[in-house]
Amino acid sequence: MPPSSLFAREWERAYQEGDDAGVLAPFGATFPGLAEVPGPADSGAALREIIADPAAAWLGLVPVARPADVPAVLGWLGATNYFTPNELTVMLRSWEERFDTVPVLLGFDQLMLAVGRPVRTQSEALAIAAEHYVFCPDMILQEGPGSIEEYAKSAVEGAATWWCWWD
Repeated sequence: MPPSSLFAREWERAYQEGDDAGVLAPFGATFPGLAEVPGPADSGAALREIIADPAAAWLGLVPVARPADVPAVLGWLGATNYFTPNELTVMLRSWEERFDTVPVLLGFDQLMLAVGRPVRTQSEALAIAAEHYVFCPDMILQEGPGSIEEYAKSAVEGAATWWCWWD
């Protein structure tokens, strides 16, 4: 399934399950489409930021052709209540291609991505925040800002990492 279809399917499911219009604002019942590719990459700034963190003490090497395939190859089931490993790979590959993301942390139900091509404007942040909402609604709805619009401002615009977790 192409990423745009997968994201749209999940958006529609969330909308039909009654997610508050305030959460989805400024969008409505229809998925707004995949976010556009932002400007030039930051030449490894995200990875340098993560490596500089003294808490980042673990290293794992996984034999994959693409970084987005790491969770599936490891048999990671952190998002199992939301997506199959194949669906997760489709979404992660889409972000890898458009935003140069690389998985840098996998926990029981957590995933951190280094973002080589961070979004810089509010409109770019809103577009990718809609995708994040579909990918991992918990980070917006549970202990998060409660809306896509606020999440875009607080966690996406200019961010060198994207942190995802599932309940």
